[in-house]
Amino acid sequence: MAIAVCALAIAGCGQTQAPELGPGRLDGGCVVATRSDHADSMITMGLAEPIGPANAPLARTMSERMLFRLLYEPLVHVDCGGRVYPALATAWRSDAGHRVWYFTLRDRAAFWDGSAVTPVDVVKSWRARPEANALVPIDSVTVVGDREVRVGLAVPSPSPIVFAQLALAVTKRQPTSSWPSGTTPFDVTLQDAVGNGVIRIHRRAGNRPLVEFRATRARDARDFLDQSVDVVVTDQATALNYAATRTSVYTSAPLAWDRTYIVLVPERVRARTGAQPPRQLLVNIARDAVRTEAQAAAPPFWWDDGPSCEMATAPMPSAERGEGRRIAYDRRDATARDLAERLVALSASSPGDAGLEFMSPTWSTDATNLQASGVGADEFSESVRRGVEAGYVFPLPRFVWDRCAALNGLLSRIPWLTPQPETVRRGLAHALVPLVDVRARAVFRHGRVAAVTDWDGTFRLLP
Repeated sequence: MAIAVCALAIAGCGQTQAPELGPGRLDGGCVVATRSDHADSMITMGLAEPIGPANAPLARTMSERMLFRLLYEPLVHVDCGGRVYPALATAWRSDAGHRVWYFTLRDRAAFWDGSAVTPVDVVKSWRARPEANALVPIDSVTVVGDREVRVGLAVPSPSPIVFAQLALAVTKRQPTSSWPSGTTPFDVTLQDAVGNGVIRIHRRAGNRPLVEFRATRARDARDFLDQSVDVVVTDQATALNYAATRTSVYTSAPLAWDRTYIVLVPERVRARTGAQPPRQLLVNIARDAVRTEAQAAAPPFWWDDGPSCEMATAPMPSAERGEGRRIAYDRRDATARDLAERLVALSASSPGDAGLEFMSPTWSTDATNLQASGVGADEFSESVRRGVEAGYVFPLPRFVWDRCAALNGLLSRIPWLTPQPETVRRGLAHALVPLVDVRARAVFRHGRVAAVTDWDGTFRLLP
């Protein structure tokens, strides 16, 4: 993604302050829902996956992202248009080379227990979270003054957008709770945070619950609508069709296309083929193969621009790659299953039909032996790392906070690609075939919720 320098949307030069994006503030292009019912009543939201407090603030699922965005804040927020707003920091500036950033913390910022947030807390929080370094190339974090922190980067960043990641939210462990303490005006009521999948969010200044999250591994999002929740985010066609029959109560709004499903084909690297599917074939797959809202995968893709990044080196495994006859997927992912099954069916088509002879030589010559196979998450990750199967179907995010960090993270999953700047782009182009983009929708009761979308497509409530 191209980033202009010194604009408010991605401010980088000099001292910068921007209007706060908080309760009651809605910026037009990013608004999903506005609230007209201001009754003093709690909002209920259904979450399709269970929540792990130990994961906070590093969200691992869409449900955790939506919940953690209320509880935890990084230094800045970025809305869907790329505009940067204060979060824990109210002002920021960089040096001329954009390798050093200075952030001024919000005056009177406090953790849930009332203790003041200081630059020392930023340093401690980030150092205690090594996974943050894999997402942002942080070289050093130092205290400059009572409210200022200095962040040195290993590579220049002309925008503070990378500091908007939840992984960089400032937290403090609580000895009496599994939830780390955050710095937003909201906190978790401890007695409601365990059992029954119910998590209640309160404003610290009062004791009235604002939002009740009902977190469960729901197989059917229609159950939430039958429980009359105020809002649920889902990509299930059955639930969206059900909501469409209740338009007197619910409205459905599309969110961003936030995931691209790809098929990883190890043999394409060995065969050095970069052939891509015909566009119409992808349109047909998006329309007919999956049961979520989908479109043919639309470039540009962040993994297509590798040479300008410094790539981590890793030894290439010596195992033979792509000799298996399975197109594998994580068995928990219904969309990946649908796509794998369609690829198997298409590979068996005659060359004059919509076959996949361009995908891989053996996919067309030995198609009758191909099969779609769902496996457990650990087995799938290990198989991808070794590259032993004919293909792998899985999603990649369409939005990444730092493209080079994301590329290195992707290469760590598939180390058999040659991680050299001059060859990694070609290797990725050969190995990865984008298939479809998918998105979810927010279904909400008329007038009951106010919400916006953030830059990465996350649905964020504004209580």
